[in-house]
Amino acid sequence: MSFKLVENFLFIKTKGNFMININYIIAIASGKGGVGKSTITANLALAMNVKGYKVGLLDADIYGYSQSTILNVKKKIFINKKKRIQPIPYYGIKAMSLGFIVKKQTKAIIGRGPIISKLLVDLFTNTNWGYLDYLFIDMPPGTGDIMLSISKSISVSGVIIITTPQDVSLLGAFKGINMFNKIKIPIIGLIENMSYYTCKSCGYSTSIFNNKYNNILKKYKIKKIGCFALHKTLCDKKPILIAKPNSKISVFLKVIADIVDIKLKPQFRIGL
Repeated sequence: MSFKLVENFLFIKTKGNFMININYIIAIASGKGGVGKSTITANLALAMNVKGYKVGLLDADIYGYSQSTILNVKKKIFINKKKRIQPIPYYGIKAMSLGFIVKKQTKAIIGRGPIISKLLVDLFTNTNWGYLDYLFIDMPPGTGDIMLSISKSISVSGVIIITTPQDVSLLGAFKGINMFNKIKIPIIGLIENMSYYTCKSCGYSTSIFNNKYNNILKKYKIKKIGCFALHKTLCDKKPILIAKPNSKISVFLKVIADIVDIKLKPQFRIGL
């Protein structure tokens, strides 16, 4: 995919920056790809919506956009009369991804860091979010230009780190933690994905990798707010919160949404 097409769509068809009316903006980040960050982001957004909040979901992984695939949405976005991009409605949330713009999901977005960062900021500011209680931003993996651009241009309320228990993934996660501390974005907590496996026959759960990083979490004063098993249903075509809303995983996602909600509202904190 030529970057020029997306550039024309965003920079010419939309005009200027608009007032953003969003109470809390939560970035979901990971040190490396393949840890389930995007899947968890989509499900957390849906879980927060179940609580009665108005929720948006922004796919900021410009090079590796995937929310259109995770949500299994084939629709394309359009520009309203006020020259603003209309997000895609999905089970009560408002979603925006480059996957709703490009013709083929397999096409790559090609562009240098500063231009891609500007594209993301324009995608955020020119989308007609309306009023939102929460906006979840699915960040690209790593600690590159886009995260720095977001921290300067968007008032992020807090970040959730997604990791797996593997050493390589944890190393990337702690690099991210150091970066967020330096740019002064509060860390809400850490979610460990693919933490263990539960046998379907006997129900016995076993850790797949070593979990030897709790002391590091204590050092950084970061709490683990969630822990997910390696489970096929998290990777199905439809988010598990929609496909199986009463499953144990869906209930756990709602509990994490409760924790996030409490942590961001100091008047309701109860020692979390």
